[in-house]
This record gives sequence, C-alpha cells and structure tokens, in this order.
Amino acid sequence: MDYSVKELNTVKDARNTFRFASFSERVAKIDINVFRQVRGNQQNLPSLGEDSSFFYESLLDLRKFTHSSYCRRLFSQLIKLSLSLPLLLHNKTKVVHILINAMSSHQDDVDILIPLLRLTALFVRDVRHHVVPEIGQIIVCLVELIDEGKHLTILENSFNCISFIFKYLMKHFVDNLSGVLEYYQDLLGHKRQVVRRFAAESFAFLLRKSLQLNTVNDHLHNILFLRPTNREEKNCLLYTSDAADDL
Repeated sequence: MDYSVKELNTVKDARNTFRFASFSERVAKIDINVFRQVRGNQQNLPSLGEDSSFFYESLLDLRKFTHSSYCRRLFSQLIKLSLSLPLLLHNKTKVVHILINAMSSHQDDVDILIPLLRLTALFVRDVRHHVVPEIGQIIVCLVELIDEGKHLTILENSFNCISFIFKYLMKHFVDNLSGVLEYYQDLLGHKRQVVRRFAAESFAFLLRKSLQLNTVNDHLHNILFLRPTNREEKNCLLYTSDAADDL
C-alpha cells in the first residue's frame, strides 16, 4: 500500500483518524523549489573526510538498511567503484551506466527507484563538471521515468533529482538552454498536467539564473512560434517566460 496517499483527518468529529488524500491534494503539497531542496543539504564535506564522497557514504547507509537482495548486490557493486573520491571519478562512466540501467529496469518499483534517484543526485554533487559528458544520458533516463511514471512519488523524486542536478551543474545548463529544451519539450507538452507543471517550474529555475536575456527570449520564441507546439506546451513555456522577464 502507498501510505503517502493517507493523511491525518482534520475534520471535526470525523470517525476515522486518517483519510485518503486526493491526487490533486497530494500534488498541491509537493514542492520542487531547488533552493529549498538544497538548502538543507549544505554540508561542505563528507563525514568521512575530503577523500570520501556523499555518494559512497549514502551507499553504506542504504546497504545497511535495505531488505532487498537486488539492492544489496547493486549497492555493493557501486561501493567497490567509489571507495574514494578519486576512484569514483575514475569509474564515473561505469557508475552512470549502472545507475541508468538499474533505474530503467525498475521504472515502477518505488522502493528501488527512490534510493537510486537520491544516489544519482549525490553522485552529480560529488563529481560536478566531470560528469558533463554523461549528463545527457542521465537526463534522458530521468525524463523517461517521468514520462512513464505511474506513481506520484516517482514523479516528485525524479523532478527533485533533476532540480539537484540543475543546481550543481547550473553553469553548464544555463550556457546550454537549447539542449535542455530538447530534453524537456515533451514534458512541457505532456498529457498530464502535473508533469507539465513540474517541468515548467524546474526549467524556470534555469531561466532565472541565465544572464543571456536575448538568448533566453530567442529560445522561447523559436519553440512557441517557429515549430509545431501544442496548447499545453505553449502554456507552460509562457509560464517560464515570466521568469525571463525578471532577468
């Protein structure tokens, strides 16, 4: 059972302590604000020292508490590749492939996906610009998870992972907005309103950080007026264009 659909019943004289929250109520409570997500994670160095990594330390904790034999094998494999930060950097391409393959093969398994999404965000935090050659593969994988996601928890955590990646690789993405739009165009025009909303909010974060106002406006103009775009996608892009006005 997905316990996240239950919440405390605040109706006076209600018989049941808990009630089932509607999908729209759950969506309304989700916050993918990048600064708020990252502000609580401002620890500068891993607790094991500067030669360690947040990725490695999280793997140790996850392996300790997981009850899944698959996850224990997976985490042990990743631990061997990340015993130190230099080793993690050396094995970064292998780590990316392992994470992507694991997420792609368990798209509907919340218990496996959630820790993998957290590990992906921590991995990018540790290696930063060194992962730029592989970052496109990671974003494509996350977009596929969102596109196919049947659980709101997966959608929320996938977008939070993207938000962390945007934060830690901000310069790369701000300088390559056209590339981000290539990944995001299907999400901005997605059939599900919640996906369109999340996509617009996370993309607006990059627009607000861009110092290239003319470039931003050109990107939005090209998508809105120079190529076929459905109504939902245009609405989301018009939402993000408000962010450009703040620059």
